Amino acid sequence: DMSPPAYSKTAGKTLSMEFLNLYHMNCWTIMPATRLKNCAMVELLTGKRQRPEWFISHWWGEPIADFLCCVEEHAYLRAAATSTAYWICAYANRQHSLSEELVKDPRETSFFRATQLAKGVLLVLNCESEHHGPAMPF
Repeated sequence: DMSPPAYSKTAGKTLSMEFLNLYHMNCWTIMPATRLKNCAMVELLTGKRQRPEWFISHWWGEPIADFLCCVEEHAYLRAAATSTAYWICAYANRQHSLSEELVKDPRETSFFRATQLAKGVLLVLNCESEHHGPAMPF
């Protein structure tokens, strides 16, 4: 983690799945991969449009491994097909063009559009929340 210690409690450590989070992924994977095309990460992974079935609200600082466990549990509880599309801002938004999301009317944002298209919201609470346990789907 190349972040200054003031910004990251994992500064100076070699990244590992124990604590790898979306801040790390954005810096090391998403931003470099999407820079030339100024696209969203999902645009590099698939060429077809995907309607989100679930909008995920979460904290970028949670370990990705915990996040994935939560999404897997949600999919299991909801009997979701493997093709179920989850909207995750880090992968769905164009990280190089986030200034386009700074508008006066929140209904003009990709976040609002995604919530309107989705059939529900998955709220992921991490272990540092009031829940005081591992990430849980709601």
